Amino acid sequence: MALGRALLLGVLGWHAGAESGASKEDMVRAGSAVVCPQRSGERVSMHSTDRLPEASGTIQLECRGGTTLLDVEVDSMKPASLFGGDYNTHVLWVVPPRGAAENLAKIQRMGSRGRLRVSSKASEFAALVTAEPHFLVSTPSSFVVLENRPDAHAPAFRYAVLQGVYMRTETQ
Repeated sequence: MALGRALLLGVLGWHAGAESGASKEDMVRAGSAVVCPQRSGERVSMHSTDRLPEASGTIQLECRGGTTLLDVEVDSMKPASLFGGDYNTHVLWVVPPRGAAENLAKIQRMGSRGRLRVSSKASEFAALVTAEPHFLVSTPSSFVVLENRPDAHAPAFRYAVLQGVYMRTETQ
C-alpha cells in the first residue's frame, strides 16, 4: 500500500511539473551575446526563425552611464493571435549570459511594422522577440520569432525558455 501511494504521489508530482510550463532541458536555446561597451553605439540585425520566416528587425544600441538604450524596429510581423493557442502579443526580451531574462516591452504593431524605445541595465545580452499570451510574462516562451544575429566574435551562451503552447482552459 505504501509503495502504491508513493508511486501515485510521484506520478502526480511529475504531471504537475509537466503542466506548469517549467522549462525542460530540451527547451534550452543557444544565444550569441550582443556586447555594448560604455559610451558606444551599435546596430544589431535581428533574424527570423522558422516560426515567422518573413520577419526582420534591427536594434540601434546606445550604452551610457550603466544603461543600454535600445531603439527597436521590426517588420513583416503577423499578429501573434494567428499562431493559435492563447498567443496574443509579441514581447522583446534581453537575456544576459548569467541571470534571468528581462521582459522589456510589448511590441506595438501598426500593420506589419512595430517600433519601440526601451532601456536595460544589461550591457551584454541576447535579444529576442517571442509570441506570448500577454505582456506581463516573466519567462520567454519557446515561440521565438526574432533573435539577434549570431556573431562569431561574441560570447555564446545558453538560456531556458518555457516549453509548450499556452491554452486557456475554462474551469467550472
